[in-house]
Parts: sequence; C-alpha cells; structure tokens
Amino acid sequence: YATTEEEMDAMLTDKNIGKVVKYIGTPVGTPPAVGDVVDKLYFNIDITPNFEAIKNDSTVIKGAEIHGDWANAYFTLYVTGEVPAGTAENYFGFFDMSEVQEGLFVIADEQLDNMVYISQDISADVTGSEAIEGGWQMDSIEASVLWPRNDATPDWTVQQLGGQNLWSSYISKEPFVGGKYEKNALYIVAEGEREIIENPTAAGDEVTQVYFDATKSNEEILEVIQSLD
Repeated sequence: YATTEEEMDAMLTDKNIGKVVKYIGTPVGTPPAVGDVVDKLYFNIDITPNFEAIKNDSTVIKGAEIHGDWANAYFTLYVTGEVPAGTAENYFGFFDMSEVQEGLFVIADEQLDNMVYISQDISADVTGSEAIEGGWQMDSIEASVLWPRNDATPDWTVQQLGGQNLWSSYISKEPFVGGKYEKNALYIVAEGEREIIENPTAAGDEVTQVYFDATKSNEEILEVIQSLD
C-alpha cells in the first residue's frame, strides 16, 4: 500500500518489479493562507473530520473567547471584508452540538446557516422539520453564500487560521486534484522504464476484453498473486 505520491514514487525500484501496489492516497487541495481572498471553499468528502482533534488543538480559535454565544465553537478560519459600515468579520469552524443531540457536531459558519458537515443523522423531531442524513452536505460553497451580505459583496480576506494541519486535507480554497495516481487503483511495478502501470480492472468496471502479458512465466504470475496478500 502507498498513502502518498512520494511513497508511490519510492516503489520504483528493482526489488519491486512485478509487485502490485495499491494507492490509497487522497486528492490534494490548496489550503487557504493568511492574506488570501477566499471566493469559494472546497471539501474532500471522502474524509471524515476528526472533531476531537480540533477541540484539543491549541491553535484553534476558541469561540468562548470571542462571544458568549459561541461557547461550543472552535473556529478554524477568521475573515474580514470591507462593507459600507466599515469592516465586517466572519468565522468558519466546528461546533459541538451535544446539547441538541449527544455526540453531534457540525462544520458551519458562525451563524449555523450553512452546515457543511454533520457528524450523525438528525431526526425530524430534533430539527422540527425534515430529518437530515449525517455526513458532508456539500462539496463546495461560495464565500458569498457562506458569509452573505445584503449591502455589499466584499472580498473576504483571511486574517487568522487555526488547526490548519488538522483540516488541510479536506478544506481547500481550490478544487481538489487527484495528482499522478488514481485513488484505490492497483498498479504493477514494471521492468524497463521503472514505470508504474495501472491495472485497469476495478470493482464496478464493465469488462469487454481482458489482456495478458504472455512473456510472464507461471512462477512470475504466482509471485504477483501472492504479493496481493
């Protein structure tokens, strides 16, 4: 198994020729930095956020230190923008909603108007309207929707970040890209140019024809099969 592109590249050695490698890495994003203007946020919906890690990280902006109503908030992004009345402020982060439902947390704006991620199913009895299925609720959101203003469309500029090392793999200012290797694909390390050749057959594929490498001996094929263990 290889979890990063670097680990996959390191597999290109003579001793690995003929062996099968599975790439289980994740798409790569571009985390926002202080000074960036955020037009849109993108989310890697294949990842399950670790809320406890966010709560315990010392760099996260604690809502209790900002406003009494945000005692259960853990902000990861603080932005400002110029509006007719002056400078507006907004936050984005994690909220502990255990008072509403035991063990529940969400990722949202500070007003909880845009819930990006919900950690568990919520029944209609709790919401007062329709039930909500847990998990990612969207794969991206415009800044103008996340932090709406009726009187302006400001450039929301990042002023402070918290716990970015914990969420940079699933929150990005640019679309996530797959990189050189396809997630969950099997690859065979080939002789010659030390190139990793993708095994194109995967679960769910419609197979119309199968090709075989006639140069391989039975022993070599058996070694590949055994390597899958």
